[in-house]
Amino acid sequence: MLNTNLIYLSPSGGTKKVAELIEKNLNSYSKVSHTNLFGKSFQEIEDFNFEQIKDVDMIGVGTPVYEFHMLKPIKLFLKGIPEVNNGKEKRPKVFLFATYGNVSSGKTLLNIAKILNNKNYQLIGALKLVAPHFYEESDYFPEQKIVDLVSQFVQLLENRVKNPPEWEEMKKNLNYQKRLIKLLNPLVKSPFSNAVFTKIKINHELCNECALCVKNCPTGAIDLNTGPSINKDCIKCYNCVKVCPTGAISSKLDKLKKRISKLQDLFHETPENEIY
Repeated sequence: MLNTNLIYLSPSGGTKKVAELIEKNLNSYSKVSHTNLFGKSFQEIEDFNFEQIKDVDMIGVGTPVYEFHMLKPIKLFLKGIPEVNNGKEKRPKVFLFATYGNVSSGKTLLNIAKILNNKNYQLIGALKLVAPHFYEESDYFPEQKIVDLVSQFVQLLENRVKNPPEWEEMKKNLNYQKRLIKLLNPLVKSPFSNAVFTKIKINHELCNECALCVKNCPTGAIDLNTGPSINKDCIKCYNCVKVCPTGAISSKLDKLKKRISKLQDLFHETPENEIY
């Protein structure tokens, strides 16, 4: 039986559900352990014990996509993961999974794949899935078509562990974005982004310093020492708005929903869900 370690980040729960579904399917031929990086400080991620993934047969890396990109905790994990020098035949096998809100998955899978390939990990598969936005009903997720696709993906991984695809083939397959998305990819954290996402407002008088916003911010962008305040690392996931019990942190989410709906029409990916 194989050994697999899943490392993922799931601020809103969608990516965690996918990881659990992957684990359920993997159990037929692999022992599985997993780590959700959400809630861990940047220092904890930088101090990650990479010994736990040293001798596994497969490593799965999962992330949600925000503003076309992976999140900072995943970047830190990938920065810290050690380079391996086991030779071509013994390269650690990795697979990727990303969830996105049906606007765009960006170049997330491709960028993660390049980082891991440069560190001599062998990519054997990738999966992109549409998951609910934070403001959408999520009880239905994952629906049957997602369940079926994940099952197919895990079956494919079992075969590819023994017969891995060539890197150039995987890189070509993951370079699936339209020219427009490739042009916008470096610009989303810019005035373009500010024009799309609604501003997050803070009412300091309503803040009771419960720190829920800090604990639920996936990028460490909130500082309570100044009141609270939000820095440039904010990715507009609106977790802070969702969890604030007093309404001290707010945003015009109805306006945001309308804007995202228009973006879905503009950037709609085909196929929405895909195995690579």
